[in-house]
Amino acid sequence: MSAVTVAAAPTRQRSGRGVATVVAVGLTVAALGAALGAWVGWMGAPPLPRTVDAQALATDLISGGTATRTERVDPTFDYEDQGSPTAGALLPVLGGDDYQAGYVLVVVQTPGRGDAAIAGIRRQLEARGWRTGETPDRLGLAADNGHQYLEVYPSDNYGLPTAGSQDLARVSVVIQRNEPVRVVALSVIGWLIGLSVVAGLSTRAGLSITAGLSIRTGASIRVRTSSVIPQRQSTIAGTLGLGLLLLLPGTLVTTVHLGYILVVRPDLLPPIPLWDAYMFWGIKAISIVGLLSLIIAGLVTATGRGDRPVRP
Repeated sequence: MSAVTVAAAPTRQRSGRGVATVVAVGLTVAALGAALGAWVGWMGAPPLPRTVDAQALATDLISGGTATRTERVDPTFDYEDQGSPTAGALLPVLGGDDYQAGYVLVVVQTPGRGDAAIAGIRRQLEARGWRTGETPDRLGLAADNGHQYLEVYPSDNYGLPTAGSQDLARVSVVIQRNEPVRVVALSVIGWLIGLSVVAGLSTRAGLSITAGLSIRTGASIRVRTSSVIPQRQSTIAGTLGLGLLLLLPGTLVTTVHLGYILVVRPDLLPPIPLWDAYMFWGIKAISIVGLLSLIIAGLVTATGRGDRPVRP
């Protein structure tokens, strides 16, 4: 009987690398899918209150208070105005460090101490059914009523926090949109769709390679890989590696962010977009290149473009 020699170790190594690659690509695309799902979830969010309504709310919460300054940024999420046409034109490609949620800010001059005013605001909001807590930086009060997210903190007349100077008789009231309930659900759906797409492409690639194997029976068994495709494998490996590397920062931060929301379930959370990690200066540019790399790798894998069978 003829003997059959099988190179088991190299096969296991290739299989392990293949599984690791599929997992890495799956998590990367899943993070992109979650970010896209969150973006879709934020579409159609209600508008911010009118300036006059925001001023009325702020002065109503602070008895005897007077609004001295008002600012508003209407887009749901956007970069802060750069003040330069050139800088503004580069934001869509390069990104920036000031990507933020829209808001209406009202600075209120209080009749007494700012910290005393905040204590009174907390009581009034709770009496009206608002949930209250601390701001993420623990400098003031945070609250939401299911539709609006609100922060109140001691400030100067420009709305800047004045930590350690809470005896100043001035506070800022910042009103923002509350995150729609559908955002989390669509984020999870996007994450799962991303995994499904990668699973489908990897399965198709695996079937293509399997189809290229031929088994001949007789006095001996010879297994040959007649359709190992060097050009296609090289293209896929190069573009996948580049894409995974460039998208790594966004993948890690987005995955942790989504996990935090699902596991910790914070009661009060400011409107932070799940796709925020891809929007920072420099990160946005390399993320765009990384996404294009994944798309190219996916197209080459799905279509089999560049196949060059090696004849026995």
